[in-house]
Amino acid sequence: MGHNGSAAGKSGGRGGSGFGGSGSYAQLPATFTITAGGGLDPTAVSLPAVRAVKFSIVSRDGRTHHVLLRMTAGPRGLTVAGHHRATLVLRGVAPGRYVIDVDGLARGLVLVEGTPAAR
Repeated sequence: MGHNGSAAGKSGGRGGSGFGGSGSYAQLPATFTITAGGGLDPTAVSLPAVRAVKFSIVSRDGRTHHVLLRMTAGPRGLTVAGHHRATLVLRGVAPGRYVIDVDGLARGLVLVEGTPAAR
């Protein structure tokens, strides 16, 4: 499918939204990059269930893009300026398949597996 990720650590949430102080999160093993034509690289990422996930996306093609992560608790949106990065830190992510839309088209997938460990 895509890259597997299980990297966990502590961070102050640099560049994140709504995630201050220290806390445990899984960072996606590769930043999603928007390529020419609005495609994503990688197209899919799989990770274990954790208490929070750092979701980052970069616009490599120089255009501004609107990205939507379709989550069970409701969609989360980002606007990514050309040649820039946008980041969300998502808490309480339930196991499931989450589609990533770029400019209104399904382009990628985040697969969260298992149940979060108690902390």
